Amino acid sequence: MKTILIALIFCTGTANILAQSDARSKQFNLQDGIAVQGYDPVAYFTQHKAVKGKKDFALSKDGITYYFSNASNKELFGKNSANYEPQYGGWCAYAMGETGEKVEIDPETFKILDGKLYVFYNSLFNNTLPNGTKMKPTSRPGLTRTGKPSLNERIMKSKKIVSMILRLVAAAILLQTLYFKFTGQPESVYIFSKIGIEPWGRVGSGIAELVASILLLLPATITIGAAMQRE
Repeated sequence: MKTILIALIFCTGTANILAQSDARSKQFNLQDGIAVQGYDPVAYFTQHKAVKGKKDFALSKDGITYYFSNASNKELFGKNSANYEPQYGGWCAYAMGETGEKVEIDPETFKILDGKLYVFYNSLFNNTLPNGTKMKPTSRPGLTRTGKPSLNERIMKSKKIVSMILRLVAAAILLQTLYFKFTGQPESVYIFSKIGIEPWGRVGSGIAELVASILLLLPATITIGAAMQRE
């Protein structure tokens, strides 16, 4: 009876630990199950820079797996992980502190503040590091305390702007060649004559490129336009 009781207590304790680890891992920013995108959390403190960790020096702590650049850093983390783990579960500290948003990070954009590691989003003209860390999230999701759009909204806007610029460049390149094809410039006539499809090949390819250029500029038909461009 005593043995059964001990076994039950052990199983219950193990189940509770596993459940806590699982709940914790769901709150962390993990990439393929690895924290800080595989960067060494201890190196931020000891070398004052972002250093990529190695799978050979992996360590799992409370359901979270970290990579380290050397055995010494792995040992330091194992002794006191709380000193080295990134704050806010490894999500962008600015976004978490400002609005409670879970936003991806650039592991090389970080700050050590009061002995704690904070990592930040830095891409598409949005470097959140200069804004520092905000410890208390607002009660109005999607708006910062200044009433500005949230970081996720700004990121989406930046992506749309970059996408539009790239589409305009691609469309401009395609449209530039249409002049030579539709006006029968000697260079175009020569090329299509060489491959035996002048003039219908020259005019037909020009029409196809014109259609592709238009489709590239329409959000709903980007994929079709890109496919036509590759062809």
